[in-house]
Amino acid sequence: MERFDVIHTQPGPEAEGQRGERPKGIVREELPVLPLRNTVVFPQTVVPIIVQRPRSVRLVDDAVVSDRLIALVALRNPEVEDPTPDDLYRVGTLGVIHRLARTPDGTTLHLIIQGMERIRLTEFIQTDPYLRARFTAAPEVLPEPGDERSAIELEALVRSTGELFQRLVGLAPYLSEEILSSVLSTEDPKQLAYMVATSTRMDLPTRQEILELDQVADKLRRLIQVLTREVDVLELGKKIQSDAQSGIQEVQREYFLREQLKAIQRELGEEDEHAAEVRALREKIEAANMPEEAKREALRE
Repeated sequence: MERFDVIHTQPGPEAEGQRGERPKGIVREELPVLPLRNTVVFPQTVVPIIVQRPRSVRLVDDAVVSDRLIALVALRNPEVEDPTPDDLYRVGTLGVIHRLARTPDGTTLHLIIQGMERIRLTEFIQTDPYLRARFTAAPEVLPEPGDERSAIELEALVRSTGELFQRLVGLAPYLSEEILSSVLSTEDPKQLAYMVATSTRMDLPTRQEILELDQVADKLRRLIQVLTREVDVLELGKKIQSDAQSGIQEVQREYFLREQLKAIQRELGEEDEHAAEVRALREKIEAANMPEEAKREALRE
């Protein structure tokens, strides 16, 4: 079994508030940038991340002894081994490292990272030994106070998203009731959108699209499209499996009943029409005094 040396990064009081709360007192304008392969980390979520690239391991080591803050940005092409600024999206998430586990050889790090808030990279200022960039906050947009129409629409989108996600949890083996409970207990529309996006199966471009949408209502609309398709696919798959199983069971039932009927007929000394015809033909062949070879062929037929 692989052994890990676990390091708790001792988060300060500023990291102990509500999920997604930004640490107080951040005045820095630049961050180390951790490229993410095949994933997007959303704000207000906590996720595990595995780090293996030597440059990324160096980045994490430096961040842990500093303020533990990093920029989490997805790669446009996950096949790239040595990312440059052009290989990264420009919208990502400010993250804080809460826990680090290192393999004995030091080549692999297992991190627990909390996404804090959405950011936009504005200028890369370092490429070696790892990427660093200037950034600005990119806050999501909610309805203005007093905009009752937009507020009602947002509430309807939240309810629809929650109901669809509940149906998805009932169909998808990769989702647990604990995840559903966490989602349904969330009152913040933005956090609900990001929790559902983190838990739902979708491709990288769709995840990035949801992150980059400014309006929370637009994020929920896109999620409803994704959830509707996923539910439809899983429900259709379940129906196909059910129909196939029913067909197999019906064939097995018919075979069992036919065998039962034959057994009953044998017990009663009865024959079905086909068996009687075969017996009559066999008797005629026996009475015809055919040559042996012709007799064998006739009996075979």
